[in-house]
Amino acid sequence: VSINGHTVAATDSIVTYDKGAVDGKDVVKGQEGLYWGGALNIKAGTDLFSDTPATQTPVPTAPTKPAFYVAANGKDTWSGKLAAPNADGTDGPFASLEKAQAAMRANSTIDTTYVREGTYHLTKTLELTSLDNGHSFQNYPGEKPVLSGGEVVKSFTSEGNGLYSAKLGTASNLDLIVGDVRQHLAEKFAYDAADVTSGWHFADAASGGPSGWSIRSHGTDVTAADIQPGTLIQIMDAERLGDTLGTIASFNASTRTIMLKNGASLPFAEGTTYKLLNNAAYVDQAGEFAWRTSDGKLLYKAASSGFVSSGVEVPRLDTLIKLNGASNVTIDGLTFKNTTTGGDALLLTKSSGNHISDNSFLNVGTAIKLTAASSNNDIAHNTLNHMAESGIEMDGRSNGNSIYGNSISNIGEVRKAVSGIIGTGVDNNLISNNDIDHSARYGISFKDYGGTTNTVNHNNIIQYNNISYTGLETADGGAIEILGRSSVDTGMIIQGNRIEHANGLATSNQDTWMFGQKGFGIYLDDMAGGITVKDNFIKDADWASVQIHGGDNNVVTNNFSVIASNKEDFIRIEWQPVHGTAGDPHNNTITKNVVMGTLPLDDYIELLSANDFVIDNNLVFNVPKYGDHDVIGKPMFTNAYWGDYSLLPTSPAFAMGIHDLAWAKMGVDGVAAVGLEHFWDGV
Repeated sequence: VSINGHTVAATDSIVTYDKGAVDGKDVVKGQEGLYWGGALNIKAGTDLFSDTPATQTPVPTAPTKPAFYVAANGKDTWSGKLAAPNADGTDGPFASLEKAQAAMRANSTIDTTYVREGTYHLTKTLELTSLDNGHSFQNYPGEKPVLSGGEVVKSFTSEGNGLYSAKLGTASNLDLIVGDVRQHLAEKFAYDAADVTSGWHFADAASGGPSGWSIRSHGTDVTAADIQPGTLIQIMDAERLGDTLGTIASFNASTRTIMLKNGASLPFAEGTTYKLLNNAAYVDQAGEFAWRTSDGKLLYKAASSGFVSSGVEVPRLDTLIKLNGASNVTIDGLTFKNTTTGGDALLLTKSSGNHISDNSFLNVGTAIKLTAASSNNDIAHNTLNHMAESGIEMDGRSNGNSIYGNSISNIGEVRKAVSGIIGTGVDNNLISNNDIDHSARYGISFKDYGGTTNTVNHNNIIQYNNISYTGLETADGGAIEILGRSSVDTGMIIQGNRIEHANGLATSNQDTWMFGQKGFGIYLDDMAGGITVKDNFIKDADWASVQIHGGDNNVVTNNFSVIASNKEDFIRIEWQPVHGTAGDPHNNTITKNVVMGTLPLDDYIELLSANDFVIDNNLVFNVPKYGDHDVIGKPMFTNAYWGDYSLLPTSPAFAMGIHDLAWAKMGVDGVAAVGLEHFWDGV
């Protein structure tokens, strides 16, 4: 689109796509596929209509300090101190990151390597240790170097009907990338990218009752011909809490019993769904692929033959860069692509005080993982898109990390028990100002599994994040979820977040899909306690804006909630009987919140064995009062139709001691307003 001579691309940040009806309810980034009809919206600023030419982005300045360089046209026999080959071809940049690493180790006066434009296909992980402390790997200013973990395959031959095959030395697995787009592992049943329920078939529980080891297919849905070497099965329990993905040990056609080689932790009850995958006979839709064991070939059905010349990439590496016991390392401005499902593109283990910024991650397993007490790291201003699994993961007492200003989209494209950001057994981390959208399960999650797992999470702060479209393929989840099975007060704070479209999807024992099932905006699950939930905006949560599930001593205050049906509530407090008396909620306080129904509704609360609690002094509209001191009145939002829920000066909320939310601090654009350090160079 051209506006007053200015070109606007679908990938620009000001472009969004409202799918289907133009209602503002299912808005995604402009570059998403136009599968549903709808409208492209351009938030055009005044600068596009000015007679004054737009300010040109300054040309980045070439580095002036001593540095090493890596380039696609470099040689590891050169000095590496030139940014480009010299005129007579006798010296220039290095060809590999490993050579630059060795050179920085050997030269104490140079601590930075600039990586030039190009794609670097790594065949082994670059491992940085304490010998690399204080060193930096950065993009050359203005350039976008790519690190890929994929094997390039071009040796395709046509088999007719859009099918192509290529001989490989090693079997493909779950991943195939064509033109930067993740392809679909072939499945037996028809698949539609616009419908997350497509391709799943219902199954019965095992004949002896629900089991994590077997299911029974229906009728002739599965035959002996389906069970080929390499055939995989993906199963989701009826609650759709997560998926099991593995191989089939056996199939009994007479009893319709599919036995798994490795069992699952959750039993598969009536209403379980499954997919059969990776059988060459299933490759019948454009974009599908599978490994054909009979001749050792990758089989791919293409929409056209145009891919043959450029080839495809089969992800092979789990991890592109690993920091192992390293500190004060900077990784900045690099693009990480095409790593395996199950892998971590950038892995930090026993590594602290590092700076990870301005990087892009595309078509990887999990983008970034911090483990084994990797603490006090800054992870900021990265872009993560199309993850097979999660965005950023922390565990093993990786404490005091600051994760902020990251854009994280399309989470869980292969596996489903995923999150944009997830922590397990970690303390004092700051999760701030991230934009997170389109997750199969959570936006942000902290897990404490209780017992002897040593996974309690203490004093983490989750603030000023924009989170939308979560729970797209699972149920019993939240845009922000805290699991607290140790039943202790954690001191966590959830504040200033903007949450919209917290969904849930499950199946029934009658083999039907249950849309809008157990989706929560902020979910304090399984005895999560001692948490402050304040100053958040929550809209379009399937069941409740805030759910307290068996936890104690939680405070919910000064939140704004917009609910649209009698199925939705602002606050839901219920016991968790599976955990006995520890699952009885106590001493939860819900005061000074703003709750608006978009139409007259029956109530704003759901209480199930909620025990002792306080719900009072809330401003409510289009729902009846609950507390004696609740006030019924219009909240006086500035312009709710256009998504502006800030309070007008005439709002009755102010007289109740309720303050407006910190709208300018929310999301990636609010980093400066929050005062977080801008440590990346941005070039």
